Amino acid sequence: HENLVTSRHVPSLSFGFKDLIARDWFMVNMSRLCSLTFSNFLSELPAAFLPRDWGRKIRDSVLVT
Repeated sequence: HENLVTSRHVPSLSFGFKDLIARDWFMVNMSRLCSLTFSNFLSELPAAFLPRDWGRKIRDSVLVT
Protein backbone atom coordinates (compact mmCIF):
# COMPACT_ATOMS: atom_id res chain seq x y z
CA HIS A 1 0.00 0.00 0.00
CA GLU A 2 1.38 3.39 -0.96
CA ASN A 3 0.67 4.96 2.46
CA LEU A 4 2.58 2.29 4.38
CA VAL A 5 5.72 3.70 6.00
CA THR A 6 8.97 1.92 5.19
CA SER A 7 9.51 0.66 8.74
CA ARG A 8 6.19 -1.21 8.55
CA HIS A 9 6.80 -3.04 5.25
CA VAL A 10 8.08 -6.30 6.75
CA PRO A 11 5.76 -6.38 9.80
CA SER A 12 2.76 -5.86 7.54
CA LEU A 13 3.54 -9.20 5.86
CA SER A 14 2.94 -11.23 9.01
CA PHE A 15 -0.67 -12.04 8.14
CA GLY A 16 -0.09 -12.41 4.41
CA PHE A 17 1.55 -15.82 4.36
CA LYS A 18 -0.97 -18.47 3.31
CA ASP A 19 1.50 -21.34 3.56
CA LEU A 20 1.60 -22.59 7.17
CA ILE A 21 5.31 -23.41 7.04
CA ALA A 22 6.18 -19.92 5.77
CA ARG A 23 3.86 -18.34 8.35
CA ASP A 24 5.46 -20.35 11.17
CA TRP A 25 8.94 -19.40 9.94
CA PHE A 26 7.94 -15.75 9.97
CA MET A 27 6.34 -15.93 13.42
CA VAL A 28 9.30 -17.79 14.99
CA ASN A 29 11.77 -15.27 13.52
CA MET A 30 9.50 -12.23 13.70
CA SER A 31 11.63 -9.94 15.87
CA ARG A 32 14.72 -10.44 13.71
CA LEU A 33 12.85 -10.33 10.39
CA CYS A 34 10.94 -7.18 11.34
CA SER A 35 14.23 -5.40 12.02
CA LEU A 36 15.36 -6.01 8.42
CA THR A 37 14.84 -3.66 5.52
CA PHE A 38 12.32 -4.90 2.99
CA SER A 39 15.15 -5.57 0.53
CA ASN A 40 17.08 -7.67 3.04
CA PHE A 41 13.91 -9.53 3.99
CA LEU A 42 13.33 -10.39 0.33
CA SER A 43 16.87 -11.79 0.21
CA GLU A 44 16.24 -14.00 3.25
CA LEU A 45 12.91 -15.35 2.08
CA PRO A 46 14.23 -17.51 -0.80
CA ALA A 47 17.24 -18.52 1.31
CA ALA A 48 14.83 -19.99 3.85
CA PHE A 49 12.72 -21.98 1.39
CA LEU A 50 14.50 -22.55 -1.89
CA PRO A 51 17.50 -24.76 -2.69
CA ARG A 52 20.84 -22.96 -2.78
CA ASP A 53 21.19 -23.19 -6.54
CA TRP A 54 17.58 -22.38 -7.46
CA GLY A 55 18.57 -19.31 -9.48
CA ARG A 56 21.04 -21.26 -11.59
CA LYS A 57 18.52 -24.03 -12.22
CA ILE A 58 15.90 -21.56 -13.41
CA ARG A 59 18.42 -19.74 -15.58
CA ASP A 60 19.62 -23.00 -17.11
CA SER A 61 16.07 -24.16 -17.85
CA VAL A 62 15.27 -20.84 -19.53
CA LEU A 63 18.44 -20.96 -21.62
CA VAL A 64 17.71 -24.45 -22.96
CA THR A 65 14.16 -23.59 -24.05
